[in-house]
Amino acid sequence: MRALTDDGFGNKQVAVLGDDGNPLRVVTPDRPNGKIVYRLWAGDKDTLKAWKIGWAETANKHLALAGHDIRLDGRAYAEQGLDGIAQSHLGPAKAALARKGREMYFAPTALAKRQEMADRLADEPGLLLKQLSRERSTFDEREIARALHRYVDDPTVFANIRAQLMASSDLVTLKSQQIDPATGKVGDVAVFTTRGMLRTEYDMA
Repeated sequence: MRALTDDGFGNKQVAVLGDDGNPLRVVTPDRPNGKIVYRLWAGDKDTLKAWKIGWAETANKHLALAGHDIRLDGRAYAEQGLDGIAQSHLGPAKAALARKGREMYFAPTALAKRQEMADRLADEPGLLLKQLSRERSTFDEREIARALHRYVDDPTVFANIRAQLMASSDLVTLKSQQIDPATGKVGDVAVFTTRGMLRTEYDMA
């Protein structure tokens, strides 16, 4: 990143200043007068991390003000307690195919990574519920399936993990599915949350 000045964009790096206001220098055999110590003007790892978290907090505030039950978390998955779940970016083309339920093709390395994620979720399906509850306080079965489809393609594996998720003791039904007795058609879908989210909201009340 570069600073925007009156003359345009500045340098990516700036000198580190000492207590006397002068640039710090490190004396080396080939630099008897000292080599100036530089740092990034902005964009170092700690700064970007703080910006990411701050942006997520600001976005969450405005999402809530607009009535959206969606939350963003600027922390890494490991910091959220979601070790083992990697970000899965499908790209616009594959995301469109996924929404339509079409078959997708992946490069061997990407396919191996997805298989690793599917194996991880098969062993520990609760990770997906934890991830969902970080994004929103309530969700329905379609949203569970959509989140699972980010990582799992095989129909049998998908069905097995989905069944484990729906039978999980951490899943709490807030509202049961409503069926019109006259037509037999589904009205309102069932709404779920997690025990962890219930505890969090109870503590905040």
